[in-house]
Amino acid sequence: MVRRLLGAGCLLVFCVMSSAQVIVEEVGVRQDRYASAERAVAAYDYPKALEYLDPLLEELQASELAGRLQPADEALLENALELRGICLYSLGRKSRAREDFEHLVRLRPEYPLSGSVNSKIRRFYDRIRDAQTGIIRIIAEPEDAVLSVNGRDLGASYPRSLHLPKGIHHLVWNRAGYDPVEREVNVEVGKTLDARIRMVPNARTIYFLVRPQGVLLTVEDESVGTADLTADSQPDLSRFATKNGVDPGSVYVISARHLPPGEHRIRLTHPCHISQEFILNVVLDTVNNVPGYVKPVFLERKTVTVELDSFPTGAEVVLDGASVGVTPLTLPDFCIGDHAMRMAKEGQGEYQGVLRIPAKDPYRLSVALRPSLLWVGWTESAGSGREDRDRAEAACRKTFSGLERFNGILHREENPLLADLYFADGVSDENRNIEAASLCLAYGCQALLAGRLSQEGERSKAELRLVVPRIPGYDAFAMDYAAPSEVVRLLERIDRPLFECPAQQMEFVDLPSSDHPVVTSGVADRKGPHPGDLLLAVGDREVSTAREAAELLDGSGDVALRLMRFGKTFDWVLRRTCSPEPVLYGGPAADDRRRYLLSRQAVLSGESEAVRAAAGRQAAASAIVLDLPEKALAILGAPKVREDGSLVDLQEAYLQAVALSRLERWEEARILLFGIAGSPSARYGGEHEVLLQPLAMELLRNLPAAAMPLPGE
Repeated sequence: MVRRLLGAGCLLVFCVMSSAQVIVEEVGVRQDRYASAERAVAAYDYPKALEYLDPLLEELQASELAGRLQPADEALLENALELRGICLYSLGRKSRAREDFEHLVRLRPEYPLSGSVNSKIRRFYDRIRDAQTGIIRIIAEPEDAVLSVNGRDLGASYPRSLHLPKGIHHLVWNRAGYDPVEREVNVEVGKTLDARIRMVPNARTIYFLVRPQGVLLTVEDESVGTADLTADSQPDLSRFATKNGVDPGSVYVISARHLPPGEHRIRLTHPCHISQEFILNVVLDTVNNVPGYVKPVFLERKTVTVELDSFPTGAEVVLDGASVGVTPLTLPDFCIGDHAMRMAKEGQGEYQGVLRIPAKDPYRLSVALRPSLLWVGWTESAGSGREDRDRAEAACRKTFSGLERFNGILHREENPLLADLYFADGVSDENRNIEAASLCLAYGCQALLAGRLSQEGERSKAELRLVVPRIPGYDAFAMDYAAPSEVVRLLERIDRPLFECPAQQMEFVDLPSSDHPVVTSGVADRKGPHPGDLLLAVGDREVSTAREAAELLDGSGDVALRLMRFGKTFDWVLRRTCSPEPVLYGGPAADDRRRYLLSRQAVLSGESEAVRAAAGRQAAASAIVLDLPEKALAILGAPKVREDGSLVDLQEAYLQAVALSRLERWEEARILLFGIAGSPSARYGGEHEVLLQPLAMELLRNLPAAAMPLPGE
C-alpha cells in the first residue's frame, strides 16, 4: 500500500510536470515566432513578418476569447498587436492597422509604443487612442506611491498623464507608511481630468544609533534586523550623531520602518552584551513625515561563569554547535545571552533547548535529559481545507520546539505524503512502524507525531497520533476546533507531566438527557469516578454543566465530590496533593506510549530516588499495557526480598507477577501473588487507594492450576 501511495503521488507529480512542460513549450514556440517577426521588421520585410505574426495572433486571440490567456502571454499579445499594426501601416493597409491598434488600446490604454517607431505611425496611434480614451493628469505625494487602476498595477511615476477608456474607473494609491487613497473617476472620451493626491502618513520610520556593530533590534518581539552601517553613511544620521557628541564613524545604525503611532516595546541585544529594553512612544509627523531618531545606545559587554549539570551526569554538552565537555561542567568567562544547547548521553536521552544566560555570576543550570519527538506535519481529509492545514502547521511548528518534557524536532522531508502515511486506510501498522523507525534513526528521535484535520458535519476535528518504533499501534489525541491555531492545545496534552493529580485526569461532557455533567475520563481509584457517572456537586455547590465542573475543580486542596452511578449517589474525596504514583491501566484510550516514553526517561533522569522509583513502576506498567512484558521485567529487575522471605515492594511485585503471567511463567508469578495476597492492607498507587490483595487474588484465580509433583519428587 505504501508503494501504491508513493506511486500515486509520483503519477500526480508527473501529470503536473507534463502539463507545465506543455505550457512552457507553447510559450517558447510563440516567443520564437515573435522574435522571427522582429528580425523581419528590422530588415523591412513586412510581408515575411506577417507570416509569423498572423498565426501567432490567431492563437493568442483565441485564448483571449476563451478566457485561457496565460499571464506570460498577455505582454506577448500586446507586443504582437503593436508589431503587426506597424507592419500593416507600413504596407498601406491602414484599416487593418487601425483594428490592431484599437485592440491594443482596449487591452492597455497606457501602452507606450517602442521608441523606434517613426513619427507618422506614432501620430496615427495617438489619434486612435485619443478617439477611444480620456486623460487623467495625476500629481501624487509621495512620488513613489504605487497606482493601480481597476486592480491593475501601474507602478509609481509622477507627474503622469494616464489614458483611460470611457466609463467609471477605480484608482487606488498605496505606499508603506501611508493610508491608501481611493478615487472613482468618470472618464469622457477626449476630455482631460486633473487629480492631485496627497497621502496621509499612518506610520513613521525610526533610526537607532547603537554600539557595537551587529546589535539586533526587536520590536514587540519581532526581529527587525541588525546594525551594520556606520552613522557617517548618511548626512542626516551623521549630523544627529555629532549633535549628541558621538563620532559618526563609531556608531552603527538600524531602522525600524513604518512604526504606527503609540507605544512600542524595543529590545536591543548582542551576544556577550547586556540587553537594553525600553518603551518607545512614536508620534506621527503628518506634515513632512520625516524620520525619528533615538539617542545613541551603547551595550555593555558581560561574561559570567556557567556551571552546567544533568541527570544523569556524564552528558556531552554542545553549545552553539561546538562540544565544550561533559557534565558536570564549569565554563569561566562565558558570554551572556542566548545559546543553542544540546546535552546528550548515549542510550540515556538528551536535552535540546536555548540556554539563556543572564548577567548573573555564577549562572547554574541542572537539567533532566528528555526523550525526542519528531513532528511530521498535518494531512487533511475530505471536507477540510488546505488553508486550515497550513495555518495549523504554522502554529504547531512554532510551538513544537518549546515543549517542556520532550525535545521537539521538525522534519525536513520533501515527501508531501509523509503525515498521510499514518492515517491512510490500508497501510498496515507494520509499514507505519518501519517508516517511523527509519525516520527516528535519521533524526535521533524516540517517537513521532503526525496530525490530521477532518470535517464531520459542522464539526472541525483535529487528531494527533503518537507512534513509537517497535511498538504496534499509536496513542490518539483528538479535539474539536473553531480556528486552526487552536490545535496547538493537543500538544499541551502530550506535553503533560508524567505524574498528575486526579483532577487533571478527570473530564466531563454535557448531555441533553442529563441535568448534570457526565464523567468521560475517570481516575485510577476504583472507588472514585468512572466514565458514565454523573457529577452532582463539588463541595456544597450543585453542578449542572461541564464548564461549572471545570471551574470548581480549577484550584488546589482536596475537595469532596458527590456522584451518581446507576441511580445511586456516593461521595468521594478528590485529593489534589500529588504524589508520584503510577497508573497501571487508564482505559483503551489512555496515553500509554506517551507515559512509556516519559517514565523510561525518568528512570534515568529523575532528580530524586522517589521519582525514579515511581517512574520505574510507571514504565513497567505502561510496558505491560503495551504488551511488552519482557521490557517490564527488565525495568523492574529481580524481586526484592527481605531476610525473612517477605517482599520489600508489593507494588513492584504485583507488576512483576502480571508480566510473568503474560509470559506464561506461571509458577514464578504464583509465588509473588501468594506473597501479595497475604498483605490485606497493601495498596497500589498510594493516593488512589487501590487494594492489591483483591487484584492478586483475581489474578491467582485466572492462573492455570499448579502442576502436581510426581511421586518421589
